[in-house]
Amino acid sequence: MTSASQVENQTPAAVGEYAVTFGVSADGFPVARIGDTTLAMVPTADGSAGFLASVWRSNRPLSNLKRQDFLGHEAHLDSEAGFRPRVLEIARHKTELATLRREHVRMSCSTPWGASQHATIYADGIVSHTTSGHGGFHLSAARNVKVLEALRNASGWYEEDAEWAIVAQTFPEVFTTYERRSANETIRNTWPIEWEKIHGCQLKPGESWTKDKKTFEQEHIHDWIVTSAIRSSHNAGMVEVVARCSSTGTDRVQRQIEGRAERLTVTEKAKASNRTHKRSGARWTRADEMLSKATSASSPSCGAGNSRCLSASSNDRIAPSRSFDRSSTSAVCNRRREADLGSLSQTAV
Repeated sequence: MTSASQVENQTPAAVGEYAVTFGVSADGFPVARIGDTTLAMVPTADGSAGFLASVWRSNRPLSNLKRQDFLGHEAHLDSEAGFRPRVLEIARHKTELATLRREHVRMSCSTPWGASQHATIYADGIVSHTTSGHGGFHLSAARNVKVLEALRNASGWYEEDAEWAIVAQTFPEVFTTYERRSANETIRNTWPIEWEKIHGCQLKPGESWTKDKKTFEQEHIHDWIVTSAIRSSHNAGMVEVVARCSSTGTDRVQRQIEGRAERLTVTEKAKASNRTHKRSGARWTRADEMLSKATSASSPSCGAGNSRCLSASSNDRIAPSRSFDRSSTSAVCNRRREADLGSLSQTAV
């Protein structure tokens, strides 16, 4: 971060009907005020970058503000050079909002997320609803048919997290420049194929989260993908992980079999210790054994070396993964299985 003396203090700039004032806080980071909103680039702990923070209706002089005065977290900023353009963009956004004249009303209607508590009419047939937990847009039938078929929801409802961008893409005239840019970014990251059709160009690596994710999964289809990791509490210097390998269409069956094997192992250990267990009724049937052998024979090995990861899903209960040296932990666990699925019934939990 630069010193306070390197930032011009109390510099006004006019954007439309909003006057923007730039300055330096008491802690030395850049700040700006747009009407009732005060923004700041608060530095990160190491000082290498910062994030855009905000506070509403703070009337104190900019030079008296400190880090603890800011509450909202708006966005990440790589350097001070990006702070001023971002502030001016927000000011233009506020100016354009005033010209759009959206109508805020109360409507008694149901939405896919519950009863509407507040509604904003963007234009005839374009209404945004908020509820106690979520919200989104509703388009009339006449408006909805104008949405690109690949992105269209037959119900006319579009939730506020990502699908709102579809509405903004279809009806840009009722959104600000800032909102249109955000919508374009959202569609690019969430629906890259549709974005490429709309713009007639191919996205490069790093330009779409969803496309990069699919590329990664295709490149590592035969590898063990770590889905969760935790520091081992019973093996010092070790990390316990759960991983999955989706190289075959029997991945779901494999997880079900492994879950039964884990339950059987726990049950047998409990019996050997003369203890009862709530899952004592679990049994490893002949059908399970046949499925186990069939899936083991059809599944290709994953990676090289000895596997210490079990096929897993973040949403399924499966056999816990083994511990291994933290230095070998990575996004992809390239290790071969130690044994086929049938041997899991003999594995200690």
